[in-house]
Amino acid sequence: MISRTTGIPTIFMVAPILDDQNEPLGLVGAGISLKYIQQIAEELKAGQTGYGFIVAEDGTYISHPDANLVMQKKITQHEAPSKKTLGRHMVSGESGIYRYSQENKKMVAFYQPIPITGWSVASVLPEKELFAPAIQMMRLLTIITLFFAILIGIAIMLAMQRLMKPLQVLTQRTQEIAAGHLEGVDLEVGSQDEIGSLSRSFNIMTGNLKKTLSVLKKSEDNYRGIFENSLVGILQVSIKGRVINANPAMARILGYDSAQTLIHSDQEIGRELYVNPEDRQRIFTLLGETGSIQNQEVQFYRVDHSIIWVSIAASLIRDDQGEPLQVEALVIDISDREAADEDLRHLRNYLSGIINSMPSALAGVDRKGRVTQWNTKAEKVTGLSMEQAQSKPLGNVFPHLADEIERIYAAIRNRQMLTILKIPHTLQDEIRYEDITIFPLVGKDMEGAVIRLDDVTERVRMEDLMIQSEKMLSVGGLAAGMAHEINNPLAGILQNTSVLANRLLQDLPANRKAAETAGICMASLKRYLELRNLPEMLENIRNSGLRASTIVKNMLSFARKSDHTVSTHDLCELLDQTIELVESDYNMKKKYDFKKIKILRHYTCTHAQVPCEASKIQQVFLNIWKNGAEAMAKVKDKRKASIFTLTVKSEENWVIVEIEDNGPGMDEKTRRSVFEPFFTTKPVGKGTGLGLSVSYFIITEDHNGEMWVQDGKSGGARFTIRLPRAKNSGA
Repeated sequence: MISRTTGIPTIFMVAPILDDQNEPLGLVGAGISLKYIQQIAEELKAGQTGYGFIVAEDGTYISHPDANLVMQKKITQHEAPSKKTLGRHMVSGESGIYRYSQENKKMVAFYQPIPITGWSVASVLPEKELFAPAIQMMRLLTIITLFFAILIGIAIMLAMQRLMKPLQVLTQRTQEIAAGHLEGVDLEVGSQDEIGSLSRSFNIMTGNLKKTLSVLKKSEDNYRGIFENSLVGILQVSIKGRVINANPAMARILGYDSAQTLIHSDQEIGRELYVNPEDRQRIFTLLGETGSIQNQEVQFYRVDHSIIWVSIAASLIRDDQGEPLQVEALVIDISDREAADEDLRHLRNYLSGIINSMPSALAGVDRKGRVTQWNTKAEKVTGLSMEQAQSKPLGNVFPHLADEIERIYAAIRNRQMLTILKIPHTLQDEIRYEDITIFPLVGKDMEGAVIRLDDVTERVRMEDLMIQSEKMLSVGGLAAGMAHEINNPLAGILQNTSVLANRLLQDLPANRKAAETAGICMASLKRYLELRNLPEMLENIRNSGLRASTIVKNMLSFARKSDHTVSTHDLCELLDQTIELVESDYNMKKKYDFKKIKILRHYTCTHAQVPCEASKIQQVFLNIWKNGAEAMAKVKDKRKASIFTLTVKSEENWVIVEIEDNGPGMDEKTRRSVFEPFFTTKPVGKGTGLGLSVSYFIITEDHNGEMWVQDGKSGGARFTIRLPRAKNSGA
C-alpha cells in the first residue's frame, strides 16, 4: 500500500502482542519500503550497462531502473515479445538464462525465483559485455602470423577454458539458487576483468537476496503467527464456495479439530455452512456491488449441525481481468452475545408488557422532567405516541398538571415520593379527577422518576354518592322519627276535633242537658256557631288533619328500609301517592313548586296491579319527576304552563306507565347516555348523575321490566316503563 507519511509504496506486516495468559495487549507493525528493494535490485547490476529488476508473482515490476514501470506495468504485458517470454518464465517460478535481442543488441538475462514470496529476480547485461574478453582476444589472434597459429590456438583454447569455466560455475550457482539453496553459492573472484566483475555482481546479488529473503521470512513468520494465533476466524473461499485456507480459530468456530481438517473437508460454504442460503446470496451481492462488507450477522451450521451466530467482515478478490477470484473473510462467533441480546429483548418485552398492562398512565422522566418512558395508557390518555412524547417536558404532555408542575419537579430533584390526590381537569366538557404519585428512581447512577396518573373520577363520584347516601339515610331516619312524633299529636287533634263537632253540632241528650244547665238552648247555640262559621272551621281542621295523616303515612312508607319484599301494588295508586310526596317535598318547593305543575292523568286500565317493591318504584317515579321539573323550569317562555302527563295502560301481560313532560326535550347524544352512571347535564356539584341510572337498574334488574326514553308529543321527554302484570289481574 502507499504510506500516508512518505507517499512511497510500502509492504506492511502486523503481529499481536500477548500477555502471560495469551490475551492480546496490542499490535506491533513494521513496513518495508519498495524504495529499499529498488536499491537492492540496483546492486544486481552486472557489467557496464547491465541492470537488475524484481517482479511480483503476477508480473508487476516491484523494482526496475525505470521508475515509471514500478508498480505500474507488468513484464507479461511488455510490448516486446522477448520481454513477455522472459516474464512468463519468471512468473511461472522458473530459473535459468535467457538470451534475446533488444534494439539490435543481444542480451543475456539470469533469472531466479525468490522462495516464499512468489517474486522473481533477474540480472540483465549485453552479451557483448559478457563475452568482451573473448571477442578482444579473437581480434588479436587474427593479426598474429601463421607462425604463431599453434600458439594462438593453444592460447585460444586456454582463454576459452578460462572464460567458460566461470560461466559454468555461474550457471551451477544459479541453479542452486533456483533450488532454494542460498548458502555456499558465492563465486570466487579471481580476476579484475569482466568475469571477475560478473562474479562480484553475482555475489552482491546473492547477498542482497539473502537479506531480502531473511526479512521476508521474518515477515512471513510474523504473519503466520498472526494467522495461527488470531482469536478471529480467518477464511479464504473460492467463488464456488470451496475452502481454500483457514486458521485454527476458524476451525474452532465451526467445530473442526484443526484447520487442515476444515480445508480438506468436502463442505461447500454455499450449500452446507449457511443456515439460510439467502444470507450467502445477499452477502455475495453486496460484495459484488461494494467489494467489501462489515458486521454482517448470519447463522452458520457447525460440523455437528448445531447453529451459531457469527459476524462477518469480508473482501472480494479479483483476478487481472477483474473477474471474481476468491473471498477473504474475518469471522467472529457472537452466539453468546446473541443469546444475551435475546434474553435482554425478552426481558425488555416482558417489562414493557407489564408496564403497558398497567391500568394507570405511567411516564418515566429524567431529572429535568423530560419524558423518557411512556406506556399504552399514557398514549391513550394524552393522544401522544412514545415518539411524540419523547424528551418533551412533562408540563407539555400533561398540560392539566400546570398548577402542580413545580411540586412535581421539586419531588424529582429532591428524590422524595409525592402523592397529589383528586386533581380536577376538564376532558370533553366533563370534569375528571386524577391522583398523581411520583416515585423517584433509587438505583445507582440513576436520576429521574416514574410518574403514575390514576383516573379516580369514578371513585370520587362513588365517594360523593356514599356521602349523599349517608345524608339521605340520616334524613330518612329523621323524617321517620318526625313522622312518628307528628302522628301522635295529629291523632289527638283529629280525635278532639271529632269530639268537639259531636258536642257542639249534634243534637245529643248529653248536649241538651248541658245546654239547659247553662241556661241556653241547643238551637240558639247551633245558630251562633253557624253565624261564626265554626262548623266549617271544624271541617277544615278535620280535612287538614286527614291530609297531614296521609302525608305522614306516605313518608313512613317511603322512608322505611326495604326488606326486598315483593307484593302486589296498583301502579295508579303508587303514582298518586308519590305525587302527594312530591307536593310536600320542601326541597322541591324551594326550586319549583310541584303544586304549580299541572298533572294530567290518563289511567285507561282499571286493574294495574304488578308485583314490585313499592318504595323502589316510587323512587323511580320521583327521579323522573324531579328531572322533568328541572327541565321544564328551563323553558324561557314563562307563560307556558308546566305539564306532566301520566298514562297507565295494559298490553297483554304488561302494565305500561308513561310519564311525559312538556319541557325542551333531549338531543340524541343525551338520550343515548341518560341511563349511564354519573352522566349528568347539571353543573358541577348540582347532581351525581346516578338518579336515572339507578332507576333503570331498579326497573330492569330488580323487576324484570323495561325502561326507555323518547321524544314526547309535546316536544318534551317521555319515559316509558313496562312491568310484568300480576297473575290473576284483569284488564
